[in-house]
Amino acid sequence: MDYHEPTTVDEAVSLLASDEGSRCLAGGAALVAMMNFGIMEPSMLVSLRRIEELRGIHPDEQSGLRIGAMTTHR
Repeated sequence: MDYHEPTTVDEAVSLLASDEGSRCLAGGAALVAMMNFGIMEPSMLVSLRRIEELRGIHPDEQSGLRIGAMTTHR
């Protein structure tokens, strides 16, 4: 299994599009559990943890507020 840690959303999307068996790894709880039980065997994991633009809470003209997918409550 390949493992990648892209630093931009574009890089992550490109990696995910390059391999049908690829999966995003964010928190990992559900994905890792499925892998441990043999339910899922991804050929590539693309970690989102180094993508800064997915972190934080920012004003957004369309929705009013954008909460990034990798934002934590801390």
